[in-house]
Amino acid sequence: MVGMVIDYWSRFGSSPLWSALSFAVSALFVPYAVAMFIHHRAVAGTRRSYLVSTLLRGLCLPLFAGFVFSLAMDIFTSHWFSALCDGYLSYAMLRDWNRLKNNDDWWTGRGTKLKRKLRSLVAGPSPVSAGAGA
Repeated sequence: MVGMVIDYWSRFGSSPLWSALSFAVSALFVPYAVAMFIHHRAVAGTRRSYLVSTLLRGLCLPLFAGFVFSLAMDIFTSHWFSALCDGYLSYAMLRDWNRLKNNDDWWTGRGTKLKRKLRSLVAGPSPVSAGAGA
């Protein structure tokens, strides 16, 4: 049973689906790396810093998920050097996510606004506004 599971993951590691996932993670990492370089050079409080911080926080979670999945696949297929690299990149993504939470960007305050909107949709019309038209 164990041999069959290891054989499955070894074959998945050379499949077109795995190649497509690896390409997608690589295609997301290139703009992330460029944006990180621009972010380090941008002056805080400027439009450039705002746009780059928004881009970085938008790309960070999908990249983190891709690197964690890649890490799991590398462990299952016994590619230890790739697992080490993916583990370090996952750690770097998590560290950047925590560091970028304090920046001013489009994502700041979205959770509060979403909760407020959902609360107003679930609660329905208030009794004060229902009697206002009468």
